[in-house]
Amino acid sequence: MTEWVSLPCPRPEAAIRLFCLPYAGGGSVEYQQWADLLPATVEVAPVHLPGRERRIRQQPYTVMKELVADLADGLEPYLDRPYALFGYSLGAWVAFEVARSCAGGSCTGGSSSPVRSCSRRRGRPICRAIPPPTTCRTPHSSPGWSGSAALTG
Repeated sequence: MTEWVSLPCPRPEAAIRLFCLPYAGGGSVEYQQWADLLPATVEVAPVHLPGRERRIRQQPYTVMKELVADLADGLEPYLDRPYALFGYSLGAWVAFEVARSCAGGSCTGGSSSPVRSCSRRRGRPICRAIPPPTTCRTPHSSPGWSGSAALTG
């Protein structure tokens, strides 16, 4: 459907689709085996970012706002059921920003707002409901900040 997502073990009857975003410099291969570890009610959907793995020849993003907008567009064909976003480290930040963007109305798929955003820095994953976009201020919404150091570092 899009170059952003793969479905290593398609589960058309799954109740929820779990989009998994890698850490800075990492790839989606880390999430390929999760389909075997999670119940059949969850369809694992690893996210493939430019500049990594099968998209290695593509230019990676250096501006968070641009990545979030393009990724949200790339996810739209997959928003036909409830979904959650999981990210590790930088992937957690990207997942959170995509979740906020979709909750704010930028995603128009069938299930446009995620049910959860989960992140992991160390220890157990933390899952939260998505706050409305107007209640959070993030570094990329601050004047003069492009996010290039975080995205390329």
